[in-house]
Amino acid sequence: MDAYKTLENDYARYVNEGYQVDFEHTLGNFDPATGRPATINVDFTVRDSGGDVLDSFSQPFDNAPGQTYLRRKY
Repeated sequence: MDAYKTLENDYARYVNEGYQVDFEHTLGNFDPATGRPATINVDFTVRDSGGDVLDSFSQPFDNAPGQTYLRRKY
C-alpha cells in the first residue's frame, strides 16, 4: 500500500538522520476467509540521542485501497 510505504520511508529517514525509532504494529480484525488482517494499528515514537521525543504517531491503517498517511515533518 502506498500509505504504508510512505510510513516505512519516514522510519528510514529518521534512522538515517541518527534518530531512534520505537514502533509497534499490531494486526487486528482478521478475515476468516483469507486469514489477512483487516487493520494494522501503528504506533511510533522518534527520539534524539538524549532521549527527547521529536515526534510520535498513532493510527489504524485499513488493509484496503485508499488508505492515507501524510509524510511526517518534525
